[in-house]
Formats: sequence, C-alpha cells, structure tokens
Amino acid sequence: MTGTAPAIPEFELGVGTRQSGNTVSLFADNIFLIGAGKNNDIFQTLYPMASGLAAPMLSNKSLWQSSQIQLQNQFEPQTTGLCASIGLGGETLYLAWAQPNAGILAAPCTGVQPPSGDGTSAVPVWGNAFLLRDQNGAVPTLRSSGSDVCGTPLGSTAFLIAYPVTDSGQSAVFVGLYYVADQAAGTTVTTKAGSFTSWNARASVVLTLSFMASLPGNAPGTDLYDTGSTVSIVTVPFVAPGGGSGSDNQLSLVVVAFLTVEMDKY
Repeated sequence: MTGTAPAIPEFELGVGTRQSGNTVSLFADNIFLIGAGKNNDIFQTLYPMASGLAAPMLSNKSLWQSSQIQLQNQFEPQTTGLCASIGLGGETLYLAWAQPNAGILAAPCTGVQPPSGDGTSAVPVWGNAFLLRDQNGAVPTLRSSGSDVCGTPLGSTAFLIAYPVTDSGQSAVFVGLYYVADQAAGTTVTTKAGSFTSWNARASVVLTLSFMASLPGNAPGTDLYDTGSTVSIVTVPFVAPGGGSGSDNQLSLVVVAFLTVEMDKY
C-alpha cells in the first residue's frame, strides 16, 4: 500500500506572555510550561486542558497565563540552566533546578487553584524547596558554567535526577534516586541562597569521564575531557528472561542517559 500521509497543520502556540520555557508537563488538568526568563527568574505558563486541543484554542494567547514562580515561603527560584518537571502519578508535580549559591533544589506543586471568576488566572500551589543531596548527605558540586537538570519519574513515589557536576576537578555526571518518603528525614541546611530542608538520595552515583570512556563501543585510547552542561535520562521498560526452566519473565526498568561529550583520540 502506497500513499502520502496527510500533512500536519502548523500553528503558533498562543503562549503570549511567557518569558521562556524548556520543560512541559501535564498536571492538574493544565499544561505547564516552565523555564527561566528575565533576570534568571523561573516562570510558569499554564493552559487549561478544558479549553481543548484544537489549533484555534491552543493559539489563543488569552488562554495561556504566565507568572513568576513563588514558593510557599515567598522564595522566588532562579537558575541559569534548564529545569526539570516530574509528575508523580498525577498527584504531585516536582520542579527541579540548579539554584545559584545553593545546589539542586526541588519543590512540589500539589494542585492548581482555579480562577475566582473576577478575571484572575489559575494559581499553582507550590510548596517549599528541598535541597537535593547525594546518598551520603553531601551536596554535589555544580559546574561553574551552569548545570541543566533532567528528571524522570519512577511511579508515584520516586524519581531519578541527573545533571552534570564537577568531581575532583573533572567533569562528570550525577544521577540520584529520590523517594518522597525520605523527605521526612531531612534537616535544615543554610546556604547563601537561603535555608532549605535537605533531601538525601536513596542511592546515587557519579559517572566520571574515565568510566564513560571505558564503556563498550569506545575505541581504545579514547579520552573524554568534558561532559557538557546537559544530560537527558529516561526509563525504558525491559523484559528479562526468567531465571530458570518455567520461570516467569521479569519486568524491569532500564535507565538510559543521553549526553554529548567532548573527546580526544590518541
């Protein structure tokens, strides 16, 4: 069977007043577009799903409402990198970003207050930020040039976070596993950007340049000297064969990371 696929119509989203945005999530019946804008402040733009997904509605600027994010304690997040938005089972949306003079922060959004009917827009309900630390309670060292943050959910109770770091003076990538239940064990940490409750990773790893150079597929003598500022991670379902005769296959999740490295080959 041959033929030509129908053309997909193109139109410009009516995001209108948004400052910028790099991460998109569907949460609380709204499309969230979040990212850093003017003065490195983090902004949110919301579109109500009740308006529909037809092009005339998506291109209507009046339906996209933008505002600067402000947390419960009036803290206003800032970043010079890209943010990550992670939805956990439709119940909570976590925003993670690299806060200057602090580290990687993560704040929960538990819902959206609907417009009051007097012309006001919907207002996301953000909690306070947590300072993400590694499994030993240490704060990884961010790159001096900035670090982009990426995250992927693991059901409704945990998520993975990845971002480039500096380890022993060398470029590397940090990956941490964070369970919501572990927030309760946090302590208050004071930074130059403010005081935050710590949230330690259940497990974490730093992928060094030498480790990445040793991975299968790299030619002998490959030398990596920079990871860049961006790393992306996703989880992919994987069915592994059973352990023995008659054993059921095992369903697992495989974490896949994508990044662009700079290298020399000797």
